[in-house]
Amino acid sequence: MRTFFRNLLSATLSAGLASAAYAYEPIHSTSQLVRPIAENMVRVPGARVVLADYGLLRKDFSVLRGRTDAQVDDWILQNTAYQSEGQVRQSIVNTQIETGAETVRAFRPSGYGRAIVFQVDPTHFIDAKGTGVRLDQIPHAAGHGDGLASLGEVTREFLYEKLIQTVLTHSGSRRETVGHYAVIDWGFDVIHADGTTSPAGMILRQAHPRLDSDQSLFRPSTAREVELNLRPYGITTAGAYRTQRIEWINVQGTSDGAILDFGAYLGVEKFERAAANFNDYLPILRPDQIEFVQPRAEIRVPLEMWGTTVSRIADPKLDNPWIWSHELAKNYRRGIAERRSFGQHFDNLVGRYRRQLLWQPGEVTPGVLSKLEHLVECLRSIH
Repeated sequence: MRTFFRNLLSATLSAGLASAAYAYEPIHSTSQLVRPIAENMVRVPGARVVLADYGLLRKDFSVLRGRTDAQVDDWILQNTAYQSEGQVRQSIVNTQIETGAETVRAFRPSGYGRAIVFQVDPTHFIDAKGTGVRLDQIPHAAGHGDGLASLGEVTREFLYEKLIQTVLTHSGSRRETVGHYAVIDWGFDVIHADGTTSPAGMILRQAHPRLDSDQSLFRPSTAREVELNLRPYGITTAGAYRTQRIEWINVQGTSDGAILDFGAYLGVEKFERAAANFNDYLPILRPDQIEFVQPRAEIRVPLEMWGTTVSRIADPKLDNPWIWSHELAKNYRRGIAERRSFGQHFDNLVGRYRRQLLWQPGEVTPGVLSKLEHLVECLRSIH
C-alpha cells in the first residue's frame, strides 16, 4: 500500500500538479483585503533569499513553473524586496537601510502594522511581514512598533507554519495553514530597545483575507478546536501565557478559517491549567474535562528539538527553535554559516519530524498516509 502511494505521489509531483499538502488557496483580488490603502515602497537591493518553499511558490504562481530555484529567488526579490518609505527615512530602530531608486505601490490593509501586500500581477499577491511602518508613523522600539522582524523570528515562523501544517495533516483535520513562501534577509539590523541588534528579516506568505478587526483571533469554539487538535502532539497556542492562573489560547487566522501567526506556539511536556481564549477569563478548557488531553508519546514533537531544553524557560521567545534560529541568523551575517545552513536547520526540525510521523504513523487512514508521504516528498523543494 505504501509503495503504491509513493509511486502515485511521485507521478503527481513530476506532472507539476497541485497537491493536498498545499490546500490553502490565496486571494486573487484586492477586494478581499480589509480597506487596503496603497502606499509607495522603496527597493532594498541588499536583500537575499535564505529559505524558500519552491513547491508552494510554483503551485501558486504558474509563471515560476519551469524556472530554476535561482531564477525563482530573483523573481521573489524583484517583487518583494521593498521597505516602506516611513522605515527607510529613519535610523532609530534599525541601522542604515541602503536603498535603490526603484519603487512600487503595495497595499496595507486595515490592522496591518508591520506587514504589506505586494501585487505581482493583476490577480496574484504576496503577503509580507517585516516591511516597515506607514509613512505617517514614527517607528518605536516597543512591541512591533519598530515595523520590523528579526531574521531569527521569521525563520522560526517559517518552521512553525510547516510544523503545524504537518500536524494538521497527520491528525486528519480539514483546517489549513496560510502557507509561507520564503524567508528574506534584509541586510540591515533591527536595533532593540536595550540597544542590542539583530539581523532584520521578512517572511513571505500566501495572501489571505483577514478578519475586520485589530486582531485576527478566532472565536472561542474555533480556538478550542485548534488547541485540542494540537495538544496530542505536545503543542500549545498558549505558549506565551503558561505561567498565569489561566492560560490564554492564542489562535489567529483568516476570515475563511485558515491558521496564521505562530509566534505564541510552543512545544510542551504536559498540560495542567485551565485555558481561556486570548484576553478572556472564561475557561473553555478545564483539567476536569475528558477532552483535556495530554501529549501522546508516539506522535508528540521531540522536545529536545521543539521544546525549551536550552533555556529551561517556557516562553516561545526562549524555546529551542527561537534560540537556534537567531544563532543561525547571526552566524549567517558573520559569514560563518551559509544559505544552505537554513535548509539544514529546517530539515533538522521539520524534516526529521515529518519522517518520524510517516514511518510511525499511528492510527491514520490511507488518505492521511498518502498526504504524509507527499509532505515528506515536499521536503526536497524547501531549502
